[in-house]
Amino acid sequence: MTLPWKKTVEVPLGEEPTVSILLGEEGGEASCTLAIRGRHVQRSTAFGSYGRATCSGALPAPEPAVRDSAVEPAVEGRSQP
Repeated sequence: MTLPWKKTVEVPLGEEPTVSILLGEEGGEASCTLAIRGRHVQRSTAFGSYGRATCSGALPAPEPAVRDSAVEPAVEGRSQP
């Protein structure tokens, strides 16, 4: 996989967007970022062998003239030397 890696998904109202990452035995560093309607709400970073990071958040009430959900979770990382 080429890094950094990013994925944007739509999450229905009533669902809680969650991004989780788990590093393998070789470790490294990887971060997840959660943005809801373009506003960053959480960032978490995993380090080392089997490091874990999770980002989650609740969707706010719909805004007028805006799609019901626009969630942009992203995962990025790099390996340790």
